[in-house]
Amino acid sequence: MLRLRLLLLFLLALVFVLDPVRAQNDKQVIGDPVISPEDIAADVPIIYLVRFQNVGLDTAHNIVVRDTLDPRLNAGTFLTIDASHPFQLLGEGGSVIRWYFDDIDLPDSASGGPNSIGYILFSVQPQAFVSPGQTISNRACISFDDISTICTNETLVWVDDDAAAVEAPPADENGWHVVPNPNYGQFEVR
Repeated sequence: MLRLRLLLLFLLALVFVLDPVRAQNDKQVIGDPVISPEDIAADVPIIYLVRFQNVGLDTAHNIVVRDTLDPRLNAGTFLTIDASHPFQLLGEGGSVIRWYFDDIDLPDSASGGPNSIGYILFSVQPQAFVSPGQTISNRACISFDDISTICTNETLVWVDDDAAAVEAPPADENGWHVVPNPNYGQFEVR
């Protein structure tokens, strides 16, 4: 069951990776951003997608993506699932992870279009002590040729006792609803 879920999430991630219209430098949680204590007890990982795009004026030869994991994530369960280009992975000990893309030669977005985009897909499990009401935040920073550094948006995963039982509420008369529901301060209106 867990393998099937990981496969489905991986396929979903490919859809996001191959969408150059949305690419820039961002980070996303693949799958549901609300997890339950049962998910934590079952060692269900959180899957993250980091996308980076060379929005500079020239080819980027070396790129470093640095991610400092939230203390509520178990760094010992970290796993790189896939990446767009060959890389060298270096940990700085604890929760700091660096992917080095040496000689990546990523063209700039103006001349390279979709070829100016790279990505990293990785998973990590929450710590066993994470409890309902807590959030897990994460972001990455991308350095292009040691000249400029761009940090991604912050992703949030909520831990909710009722996450497994939550269904989307019925849309109001205009067809809108708030997700996730319940939420802990950050939500979308769809």
